[in-house]
Amino acid sequence: MRSALARVHHFDAVDKDALFIWDTMDGAKMLDKIFGVVTIFFGCVAIVTLCLGGIGVMNIMLVFSHRAHPRNRHAQSDGRHQARHPAAVFR
Repeated sequence: MRSALARVHHFDAVDKDALFIWDTMDGAKMLDKIFGVVTIFFGCVAIVTLCLGGIGVMNIMLVFSHRAHPRNRHAQSDGRHQARHPAAVFR
């Protein structure tokens, strides 16, 4: 194709800069690399989000189990804790 166009338009067929031909395989390889990197990035974001969510759930469970533990009941009966209902913790 390049040699036929070179004869008609009078340029050297070996010169790659004289005629641009779109190579779809190069574009597909580049697009595949881009999607691979984006997939890895979103995977890392998902892992970090799940870890932080797990730490948050663990913290909430720790707070409620700490309040429900028998050795902490005397502190609640003394009136040192104002929150009597578990939902009052979020006030």
